[in-house]
Amino acid sequence: MSSPREAPRRETATVILDVAERLFAEHGFDGVSLRDITGEAGVALNLVTYHFKTKDNLLLAVFERRAGIIGTLRLDALAAVYDPAAGKVASVEELVRAFLVPLLELVAGDVPGWRSYARLVALVAHGGVGVSHPQVPLLYDDVARKYLEAFAAALPGADRDALDLAYYFLVGAMLTTYAQGGRLTALTAGRLNSDDFSRIHDHLVPFVSAGFRALGAPRSK
Repeated sequence: MSSPREAPRRETATVILDVAERLFAEHGFDGVSLRDITGEAGVALNLVTYHFKTKDNLLLAVFERRAGIIGTLRLDALAAVYDPAAGKVASVEELVRAFLVPLLELVAGDVPGWRSYARLVALVAHGGVGVSHPQVPLLYDDVARKYLEAFAAALPGADRDALDLAYYFLVGAMLTTYAQGGRLTALTAGRLNSDDFSRIHDHLVPFVSAGFRALGAPRSK
């Protein structure tokens, strides 16, 4: 059983993580100081070092708490359509949808923190200035390997390099779609809404799936 003091400590750490996530997503890693974070969070500076030691560790902790959640949701979605032990092979569209829907539902549903998380992942994935941590990509590798195995089963004979590239494009398209800040609305002069995630998703699935099929098609020699 946890002591009475542990709950407030956990709550303080959560507040720090929430504020750090939002500020890192808005300003980049180098654009935010620990004093910025503690000022917004309303906590003493020494509490950040108590919980996380360093700013780098704080960034990693921001990713760790969400990566585990989204990873579990994606693996559950994958297991619902792909079961190699039972000879069940998913279609490309089913796999793309299984990968996209968990984050879509969290972002479109305005679940607190997930839009900031999506923006922050996009910054790291796209080489955002001052946003880097060597351990962050490792948090996603296990899920990526399982999805790549499923895509290889859906596209037998496909070149592995082509599948790796298709998966890389899938992640990029997802992050651009779910993390962008109104670019689609501006680009179309308001005809399309950047926040209309359901409509965008309905087009994103066939678009990405077609890319997987094109890249996975056997090449003539």
